Amino acid sequence: NKSFNVDANFESDPNEGRIDLSKLAAQGAGLNIDGKLNAKNMDSKNGTIDGKLSIAGSDLKDLLTAVGQAEMAKTVKKLKVDAGLSGTTANMTLAPLNVVASVLSGGKPVDVTLGAGSAQANLDKETLALKGLSLTGLGMNVKGNINATKIKSEPAFTGDLNVPAFNLRKVLASFGKPQKTQDPKALTSFGMTTKLAGTSKSVKLNGLNMKLDKTTLKGDIDVKNFEGPDLAFGLGIDQINLDNYLAPKQKAPTPEAAAAGAATLPVETLRKLKIKGDLLIGSLVLSGAKMKDVKVSINANGGQININPVSANLYEGTYKGNIGLNAKGKVPT
Repeated sequence: NKSFNVDANFESDPNEGRIDLSKLAAQGAGLNIDGKLNAKNMDSKNGTIDGKLSIAGSDLKDLLTAVGQAEMAKTVKKLKVDAGLSGTTANMTLAPLNVVASVLSGGKPVDVTLGAGSAQANLDKETLALKGLSLTGLGMNVKGNINATKIKSEPAFTGDLNVPAFNLRKVLASFGKPQKTQDPKALTSFGMTTKLAGTSKSVKLNGLNMKLDKTTLKGDIDVKNFEGPDLAFGLGIDQINLDNYLAPKQKAPTPEAAAAGAATLPVETLRKLKIKGDLLIGSLVLSGAKMKDVKVSINANGGQININPVSANLYEGTYKGNIGLNAKGKVPT
């Protein structure tokens, strides 16, 4: 049954700033939704609000399939959302604030929980503070904090994220995204810490420290605009064997082959790219070749893409090269 049924009792008085949703009950797409909301004097500083929302689902196959997640539908079996808010427009508390998904891991259901220790909002000053954010389950114990401003006009945020090491391979498989790699132990340990900031159009990671298996990556990433994208980065990697992360029998592309592949993209896509960044790798294994002191700089703007320089120390000499792609014309060259 794919029907969606809604039963609600709703009254409002714009002149008094009053909203009374005494009942909200809806069923459909495998979900049961219940809630209520009562708000008074919302046009004044003395406005109050009290409400709650509960969403529960135990048959999510149709919903997940409809949003293009058919594989995830095989492992995510239940969903429970509990949210509430109360207080005044100047001091609003969001509690509870929990999302629990039951997923299959090794054939057994395991709960993955997203929650917040405290959540405070000030609608007059347009601020929101989420402290003690956590994501737990499947070996994960992610912690974070978010402070947002101008939440009603031009949302912006700052915060921090701490991800202790967990088995990424196991988590991906539990959400219907199993990974096949040349090294079966690849992706079994992932963790990171970073400061973050952004808007609805951008995000910046400062002081990024990421560990993937035996690899450590440090640096900064600044996505100035998701459109394009407009991206700047400065990253350093101590060591990495890229062959370990390829699919069985797959060969890693050379920088020249990657550029040739990019040339097949629509010129409009290439012209929108705005990327400036530097990557340093202490030790790299690529297609069986062992390299040290690898340096790659990329500059893309207005359809002109330059990877210059590309250099590395090989066991039998050195490699230096420049790679360019011009997509300003009708055909990339």
